[in-house]
Amino acid sequence: MVHYGQPLDAAQDIGLAYSRSQPIKAYEVICHAPHDLNARVTDRVLTVKELLTPVDRERDVGIVRCLGLNYSDHAVRL
Repeated sequence: MVHYGQPLDAAQDIGLAYSRSQPIKAYEVICHAPHDLNARVTDRVLTVKELLTPVDRERDVGIVRCLGLNYSDHAVRL
């Protein structure tokens, strides 16, 4: 099961700890997506087994196409 979490130790370098296979503890966050404004941090402490990206490519990220029209020479080339 996948959970969102907030690190128990704010000073811990999560990436370094994960790469060294050191334990990472986190408070469980109840939310529907990483950007959920109604997210709630609980008192439940979980141990991280696998560190995932903060957003799910399939569920949370759509296609974004942008064109900076303030750069007219870029727009002309398109």
